[in-house]
Amino acid sequence: MRVAYLSSYDKNYKKLPKNKQLKAEYAIDILIDFFKIGQKPKGLGLKKLKNNYWEIRVDLHYRIIFELEKDLISFV
Repeated sequence: MRVAYLSSYDKNYKKLPKNKQLKAEYAIDILIDFFKIGQKPKGLGLKKLKNNYWEIRVDLHYRIIFELEKDLISFV
């Protein structure tokens, strides 16, 4: 599974407080593990949005949007 971080993701990530950045990294690690081993992660709130776009929860207020194509996850 390949992973790409779009410039829009990087820009928004840098604006987050450090504790939210760490939570975002943790959520992404769990998501990538899910695609590697196939075990559905609990607590991420994995949800399909539209077409190939999905979201995961960092916490109650923050979400990470990503596009899923074959073997590529692009974090928007």
